[in-house]
Amino acid sequence: MRNGLFLAATASLVTLGGCLFSYSSGDYDKDIGWGGGGGDASTSSSGMGAMTGSGGAGGPDACHPAFCDADASTTTCTPNLACPSVAWSARWGALGQQRVFAVASDGARVALAGEYDGQSFEIGEKSPRTLPLASPNFGPEAFVTLLDDKGSATWASPVALGIGYQPRSAYAVAFAGKDIVVAGSRASTEGGTPNVDVFIRKFTPGDNNAVTDVGPPLQFGGDGPDKAVAVAAAATGEFYVAGTISAPGSKAVSCNMAEYPLKNGMFVVGYDSAGTCKWFAQAEGEVEPTALVYDGKNLVSVVGHFKGTLKLPSGNLFTTKTNATDSFVLGLEPSSGVVGSSTQIQADVGGAVRALAATTSIDGKVYIAGQLKGKTSVEPDRMTDEETAVFVMPVVLENPWKQVFPGGNVPGLEAAAGTSITFAADGSLYVGGTFRDVIDIDPTSPSGTFERAGVNPFLARIDPVAGALSWFDVYNGRGQQQFTTSFFVTTLQSDVLLAGKWITDFSFTKDGSKPLTAKGDGMTDDDIIAAKVTPNP
Repeated sequence: MRNGLFLAATASLVTLGGCLFSYSSGDYDKDIGWGGGGGDASTSSSGMGAMTGSGGAGGPDACHPAFCDADASTTTCTPNLACPSVAWSARWGALGQQRVFAVASDGARVALAGEYDGQSFEIGEKSPRTLPLASPNFGPEAFVTLLDDKGSATWASPVALGIGYQPRSAYAVAFAGKDIVVAGSRASTEGGTPNVDVFIRKFTPGDNNAVTDVGPPLQFGGDGPDKAVAVAAAATGEFYVAGTISAPGSKAVSCNMAEYPLKNGMFVVGYDSAGTCKWFAQAEGEVEPTALVYDGKNLVSVVGHFKGTLKLPSGNLFTTKTNATDSFVLGLEPSSGVVGSSTQIQADVGGAVRALAATTSIDGKVYIAGQLKGKTSVEPDRMTDEETAVFVMPVVLENPWKQVFPGGNVPGLEAAAGTSITFAADGSLYVGGTFRDVIDIDPTSPSGTFERAGVNPFLARIDPVAGALSWFDVYNGRGQQQFTTSFFVTTLQSDVLLAGKWITDFSFTKDGSKPLTAKGDGMTDDDIIAAKVTPNP
């Protein structure tokens, strides 16, 4: 048991008892696990020889019960019967870049949003849809595609044609009843200018990939690079958008018969079901919003991280320690945008707490995942100054818990991050992320370390009440060296849909029976990877 998780709630510090997950073998009598399995031989980022997957240094009988990835020919570990099976997996792309930046689900369909350039390409299994590329091409084009539970594309289209100019990128997507809300950035002038502004579009997907607008597309921005990065929506059609904004001397946003001069920092804006602006809120500072979640009745919560001083919409201030990065969670009233709650999660001098993803439980609790670096209030003891780790935790004052999975310690290189988090219909909490070369899921056990060269994604299931780790599954990144945080998790009822962008060859299966070969050059070109996995009860 460790203490030392400090949250600053409404600008005051509150000490919580953070309990590090630990267990005895009896905790897993029904779900006996196995050690990590072998990966492809590949040069590691440190220049050392190839690393293969391993479930720790304790020998064949010292298998960690949570690991799913194993090679039955090289280990005597008993399979963890709770681990998921892969229902299908796919890869879509062509020469050039095809990237996913956001996913969403309405329980029956999955929406993928992102950007592509270089070539037109087909997306979807069995009856794929083609995403065309406009000419002339001055950069990426934003897209949304809808997949059914079998991975077939039922709809796909560029979604920002006629809105500003290329480059256009979709960074956020959400279902709003039968409609889709997509948001991102587009260039202000023709020719690939780096000055980009926010675009937001609500539309109804129609037959033959048609796009029918619900209200006009929304656009605004200052004199710098502005973009929308997160969307949340209600089944009744209301929606909320968060992003970064820059301050000009003369530009303002019109909302609900008021003018809001733009400030350097973050914006959050609320719209009714017709796309009419209800409220507009801003926070000033060096800030990166990363997620937006709506609990359906009480609060819209915006999550992100910042450096220095962050001036909240309420006027209160959050301040970091020297050269530190802290995270924040702001709860806003959905009808007015008034701040109802504010939480700061602190790092020590030179450290970082970067919240990258968020979700809400059925009772409105916010859960976050992201990346730690160095000493932080989340994990004050175990981390060295340059070490990074995945973290997962609820943002609550009662019965708090945390999971921290340290990665490697390669100076100047990111080593681990929790990139996505979601609840399934059965109440299970799933966390996705990436790590480089090595990850430690249990510091109390010599078998808690998994090693595989390069960058690899993972999926973990965690008990949302107690924080206990049920299983931890690793997918084979085939030695990719470029670190990515674009690996996303959403659910189709009780199944889990994974999607992201990847450069090298890839495999979601332990035995490599269905390799996903690179569509581009395998060295610089991103493709879209996706899979549906079915967890066991």
